[in-house]
Amino acid sequence: MKLDTPLVQRLRDHLIQQSRASFAPLHGTSTAQCGSEEEAAILERFRPFGELLFLVAQADGQVEKEERSLMKGAFHVLTAGRVRGTVLAQLENELASALKEHGVEARLEAVCNALSHNREDAELALSLASAVALADFKIDANEALLISQLASWLGIPKTRANELLSIGHQSIPPRPPLG
Repeated sequence: MKLDTPLVQRLRDHLIQQSRASFAPLHGTSTAQCGSEEEAAILERFRPFGELLFLVAQADGQVEKEERSLMKGAFHVLTAGRVRGTVLAQLENELASALKEHGVEARLEAVCNALSHNREDAELALSLASAVALADFKIDANEALLISQLASWLGIPKTRANELLSIGHQSIPPRPPLG
């Protein structure tokens, strides 16, 4: 599976750019109140994505600056900027503790189980994970193997995974002409 594609490069660049943006909420909404039920719900929805990104980032043994930046951008985009940036650091510490306590395989199994129930979530997760693998402009062999395994664990056939990472959603049939 080819990961260094124009689509994955654009996704990587966009998320890194978003990490440099302020953590003002996107689309004119307000920031969720710290510790509120709303913030908890947003974090619950984001957590499997965040954990997957974290696991991919550390697949080569360390989380690089570019990978952390990309994760910050994904956090900002996926939470619509409604959760403060400091929460990402807290979440990363929690994820590191869970990884240390349970190991990579157990955490990946839990994350893939959570994300594989919804096709769109699974496909988004694979695309984001690929962008993290490419964040430092090189694909480590462990990262490439992990991305390939993720596609399988998320229930994404190899041909569909290649479509997602190379040319986007061209498998969607064109609309018939109106009229």
